[in-house]
Amino acid sequence: MTTQQIHVIDELTAEILQQLANQDLAALAATLAPVPDAELVSVFERLTLRQRAVIFRLLPKETAVAVFDALDPALQGDLLEGLHDTENSIPMIVRGCSKRCPRCSQRGCCATCQGPSAPSPPRCSATRKAASGGA
Repeated sequence: MTTQQIHVIDELTAEILQQLANQDLAALAATLAPVPDAELVSVFERLTLRQRAVIFRLLPKETAVAVFDALDPALQGDLLEGLHDTENSIPMIVRGCSKRCPRCSQRGCCATCQGPSAPSPPRCSATRKAASGGA
């Protein structure tokens, strides 16, 4: 890998980390969309287990398969573990909801706190109340 390629990966990783910190998943998905698979693999090598899992879930299916296949077997195992661990621990925030969840205080509503019978995709409590005619 050349110095220029390393610099590109460093900048991309910094941008991804910032978007993760801001929980801006729409911007993160847009950032990831044009990135070549080989660069995504390099980014994955620099992230934590949980960060990898979040990013992996945002990738289009074909890209996710290609990235997974290109990962070192140890990273593949870590990613699978991260996907399993984060499945029940990362709230799925509903975009556009400005209310805070009463259980976890996340802005927006999350499927984690709605319980196992949460609608798919999760809807915020305000949307559910409006749909049922409640206040």
